[in-house]
Amino acid sequence: MASTAAPRQQPAAAREKGLRAGRRPLLNRLLSRPELGSLIGAVAVFCVFFALAPAFRQGDSFATVLYASSVVGIMAVGVALLMIGGEFDLSAGVAVVTACWPGWPGTTST
Repeated sequence: MASTAAPRQQPAAAREKGLRAGRRPLLNRLLSRPELGSLIGAVAVFCVFFALAPAFRQGDSFATVLYASSVVGIMAVGVALLMIGGEFDLSAGVAVVTACWPGWPGTTST
């Protein structure tokens, strides 16, 4: 004679342990990453400017935006490498300001 028993439920502690072991849902893993907020913000700003400013849609304007942000981007790579290495450098902000200062020796002023 076969008996049909209801499937056994896992205790709550076992379910929580499974979640802690890395088997969390994909959405929870993505939302726990701080980089996702920055990416969503950058995409939102891009979409707003793309929708509201017709000049932003032109290739020349986009190249100008990328060129203007290249100074900050190049400095950000250097500062990021310092932070990954465990160093702290306060002169990075000064370097950006002096590199963009017109009339500073070594820069061309128009």
